[in-house]
Amino acid sequence: MSVLGRCAVYAEGMPPGQFFSHRTAARILGLPLPWPEAEDEPLHVCVYRPDRAPRMAGIVGHDVRVDSIRTLTVNGWFVADAVGVFRQLSNELRLHDLVALGDAIVRGPRPLASLEQLRATTSMRPSYRGIATVRDAVPFIRAGSESPRESRLRMIIVGSGLPEPELNVDVRDAFGRFLGRGDMVYPDWKVLVEYEGDQHRTEQRQYQRDVDRLEGFTASGWQVIRVLNHHLSDEAAVVRRIRDALIRGGWRS
Repeated sequence: MSVLGRCAVYAEGMPPGQFFSHRTAARILGLPLPWPEAEDEPLHVCVYRPDRAPRMAGIVGHDVRVDSIRTLTVNGWFVADAVGVFRQLSNELRLHDLVALGDAIVRGPRPLASLEQLRATTSMRPSYRGIATVRDAVPFIRAGSESPRESRLRMIIVGSGLPEPELNVDVRDAFGRFLGRGDMVYPDWKVLVEYEGDQHRTEQRQYQRDVDRLEGFTASGWQVIRVLNHHLSDEAAVVRRIRDALIRGGWRS
């Protein structure tokens, strides 16, 4: 049974004061996690102190201070809010995974939380186990990133010392005609970095649109660096391709 299916079963008899948290709350909120969902994945359930955390098979119990986590309702279930999930998972996630989580939280016209709310988490008490990762991650969170892989690619780019690209912006030719939207754009040097997930390859219409769009960019003098998932296993090679394109475009480090 899926995590959400087991949440539904548990919620039927969920005692008052309990709420879903940590990885389980992230699954409910549709936030990206680096771990694939497993059939035996335990549910994370939280209570406010002085209530006692649940202890039973298939449940990981937690207790927190009343003022540390806010909750909301999803499907009629009480769930830690996105800011709370960000804080709770900060001591489990690697830096680029926490940035990807933050990017997803602030993404879109109806974000789960604002960037300002995530920035406020950097003032957590110094003894909080994830505070160092939070403080490292928050400056890199951007509202324009559209997938966890895009977030990781951006972290590879800026971590290498290259300039940070603009995210998902409209690109036009010299006459102002719209060419398409670029994933990661360096307008000063006419370089585009495009991350292409599996859907770009397996969905025929998406593939055709991508080919036409990228050809339009190239015809207008843009250099296009296409990055696939397997390229991310060789970060140095990805950085080298982007750096070479920027230098050809006139960038100087």
